[in-house]
Amino acid sequence: RVEATCAQHYDGSPKATPCQNDKESYQWAGCVGLCLEPSDTTGYAITQHDIHVTAFDVSVSCATGWVGEAKVQKCEAIGTEYTVSGCLPTVTCVASTDITGYTNVNEANLYVPDFQVTADCAKGYP
Repeated sequence: RVEATCAQHYDGSPKATPCQNDKESYQWAGCVGLCLEPSDTTGYAITQHDIHVTAFDVSVSCATGWVGEAKVQKCEAIGTEYTVSGCLPTVTCVASTDITGYTNVNEANLYVPDFQVTADCAKGYP
């Protein structure tokens, strides 16, 4: 009788299958490799549905105070971290106190990364 447990970074129910012929090796099945959660998840809201490499299913979005298009990528090797990307901290700019030389200032969006402020040069300024 052969008994075992799955190795570190593997999960499942290991099962040994006997050999079919004399002097052949028995075979193992039942343990599936795992991806690890990133060590730094700052800026991300993560829901791990399944971290097995064969059925990887992780949802990610930007956390409160962060903006962007959150993305997740499965780990490249068993026992390594999957990656999250695409979120940036919300940065809010404030109106400039010195608008000398500018007119028609339009502050359409003061949030980075979608910052959008336009103006015209005042008369006498190039």
